[in-house]
Amino acid sequence: MRPLPFLAFLFPLANAANPLRFHLTVDSQHQEQVSIQQLAIEFLQEHDCLEGTFHNFFISHSIYYQESEYESAHRWTNIHLASYFGLDKILASLFRQVPAPIGNINEMNQSGESPCYIASRQGHDKAVQILVDRGANVNARGGEYGNALQAASSGGHDKVVQILINGGADITAQGGQYGIALEAASSGGHDKVVQILIDRGADITAQGGQYGNALQAASYGGHDKVVQILIDRGADINAQGEFYGNALIAAAAGGSEKMVQMLIDLGADANAQGGHYGNALITAVKGGNEKEGADAYRCRSRR
Repeated sequence: MRPLPFLAFLFPLANAANPLRFHLTVDSQHQEQVSIQQLAIEFLQEHDCLEGTFHNFFISHSIYYQESEYESAHRWTNIHLASYFGLDKILASLFRQVPAPIGNINEMNQSGESPCYIASRQGHDKAVQILVDRGANVNARGGEYGNALQAASSGGHDKVVQILINGGADITAQGGQYGIALEAASSGGHDKVVQILIDRGADITAQGGQYGNALQAASYGGHDKVVQILIDRGADINAQGEFYGNALIAAAAGGSEKMVQMLIDLGADANAQGGHYGNALITAVKGGNEKEGADAYRCRSRR
C-alpha cells in the first residue's frame, strides 16, 4: 500500500515536478516508478484521509495561513484542495476520473468558499478556467470577499478577473468586505484590474463596502494611478458616504501627503464635512499627520 497521505506536503511542488518520476517504496518486496501527479490524483480520491491530512497541513504551516483556513479543513473536498494550490493538471484529471471526483464543484467549505472562489483568491487562472469550463457557479456568494470576482479583484489577479467576467460573473454584485469588485481592486491599488472592471461596465458611483466607494478606497491607500483612472472616468471627487465621509478625508486618514495634495489639486472640497472625524483637517491631526493637516488647512483658508 502506498503511503499516500504524505503527498499533502508535496502539493505545492506537484505541478512543477510533474515531468519527473520518483522511486517510491510500495512494499518490502520491490519498487516501481510512479509519477507524482498520479499519486496526487490517487490521494485526492481517498476521501477518508482528506480531513486529517489537510488539517495537519495547515497546522504545520500555520505561520503562512489564517487560522480560519485550517479550522474549516474538514469541509474541504479534493476539488477545494487542488484549487487552493492551483494544481490545474491534477484538477483536470480529477474531472476525467470515473467515478466522478468526490465533492460537488460548487460545494462550500465551512467558511462559505467554493473551489472557484478559492482558486480565484489565490490567483490560479488555469484552475479557474477549468472550473468555469466545468460549470462552476462564478456568482456563488460566500467567503470574506463575497464572491469569486471580488476575491480575484482584491488580489489584483487580472487574468482571473477576465476569465470570471467572460464566464458570466456579475460585475455589480454586492456583498463582502468591499461591497463590489471595483472597490476591492481600488483598495489594493490594482490599476489594471480597475481598468478592466470599468471597461466591462462596473459602476464607478456605487456605494457600499468598507470604504463607501471605489474612490475613497483608493484615496485611503494612496493609490494615485487608480484615483486618476476613477476621476477620469467620472467618479465624483466629493461624493459622501460611510466611515470617512469623502475621498479627501479618507486620504488624510491614510496618511498620504501626496494623495491629499492630488485630490485638492483635482478639486476636492477641503471644507466638506462628513464621516466619523468631520473633515480632512481633524482627520489628519487625529492621525498624527501634521503635514496633511497643514495642507488641508491652507486650502481651507484660501477658499
